Amino acid sequence: MGTELMTPGRNSIIEMLVSQEPYYTLRARQDHAKITGKKFIEKVIWFRNTDTGQLYHSLFPAIGWPAEIKDQDKGQSGYICVVGVVKPKVPPKSYKTLNAKFQIIDEFQSKDVQALLDEAVKMRERMGFGVTPELVSTWYGDADRFLTTLSLLNERLIMGRGEEYALTVTPPVDYYDPFSFDQYVRSIKSCILGNRLFFGDCDIIRNKLRRFDKDDPAIGAVGGLVHTLLTQVMWMDATEETSFNVDEED
Repeated sequence: MGTELMTPGRNSIIEMLVSQEPYYTLRARQDHAKITGKKFIEKVIWFRNTDTGQLYHSLFPAIGWPAEIKDQDKGQSGYICVVGVVKPKVPPKSYKTLNAKFQIIDEFQSKDVQALLDEAVKMRERMGFGVTPELVSTWYGDADRFLTTLSLLNERLIMGRGEEYALTVTPPVDYYDPFSFDQYVRSIKSCILGNRLFFGDCDIIRNKLRRFDKDDPAIGAVGGLVHTLLTQVMWMDATEETSFNVDEED
């Protein structure tokens, strides 16, 4: 695949599957994309949940830090989750990889930052960290908060297992836009209305959306990740440099 695999965590329930003759499959998809003018192609690897058998094109994690404490208000809990981009076991003829559905497959909340980060390390291991270098390796969220706590955690992880095991956080698309939360909520609602976002057994975010408090860390985390998935299409390979205009047919 052009990259070395790290050792998956012993608690991982995610395994990687690879197309037969992946090099030739990839070249055939690239050639077809050039002929048809498509900007994205399906990757030659995908993933399976060994507990449920569910297939995923890829999986991505998100983090929403605990809200600021104000006077007697202890603030809202922080939230982490992993979202899988679902790959049908038997795709219908009308299936388009570009329009894959999203499923929240693991979640956790806490007002304690250290507890949130400790669970993030455990969660990413369960969700396949190390199966490939990219899988659930970067968390989408505010990259500027709780830097000291995150740095201390990463110091321990790096000393114990190496630099590639550091927990990294990057902002979702449009994060620094003053109206980003509004955009994220709209992306969530669009996916729900389009029958594209599913919650499974993840009741935390389901209940948060029903109650809906403005700037809720959980809604921001899920919304930011969903918005980024919709605009960046990270579960597919770009055939060339593109502005990510994703209104094409797969």
